[in-house]
Amino acid sequence: MSSMMMFAEGLLTQEQVMDEFNIPKELESKLFAILKPRVGKLYWKEEAKEAVKTVLGVGNRPPFTNDEFSFEKEDSMIAINQAVEPFERIAQGIERLIEVLVPKVEAPSSPAVERLSPLAAAKQMRLNEQTVMKWCREGRLVASKLGGKWLIPQESVNAFIRKCEVIHGRRGGK
Repeated sequence: MSSMMMFAEGLLTQEQVMDEFNIPKELESKLFAILKPRVGKLYWKEEAKEAVKTVLGVGNRPPFTNDEFSFEKEDSMIAINQAVEPFERIAQGIERLIEVLVPKVEAPSSPAVERLSPLAAAKQMRLNEQTVMKWCREGRLVASKLGGKWLIPQESVNAFIRKCEVIHGRRGGK
């Protein structure tokens, strides 16, 4: 017997009953405890309709929709919230510990470090450019090499000048 023929005669399979009346999967066993098959494993559509009304309430829809109030839904949400609550408190405690134990790193408020070429540094220090480059190689002058060229921080040049002033007794002026 084809499914079209069964439908035309008013007989439905269990799957067709579920589809026809939009029965939620969790109510399937409750429905089929009430509804008994009439021809083999087939159910009369009219009997199925009455059983659906009993299980779902009046009409062929569930007793609640997403926008309606439901005690079942509320109870399960309360249970979920109660299960999640201890984890949220632990996470908040960890966040507070991190705030206390890990120091906050703030961006430096000073402007970018000015870097000089060996020629510019040599002019300020009143030295030969080759001497400045030699001191950079030897580490006597703080510098860095980028792309094969020496870059000397202005502070390194200033420290050298202060050191010379102290050694030669010209403290406080150039």
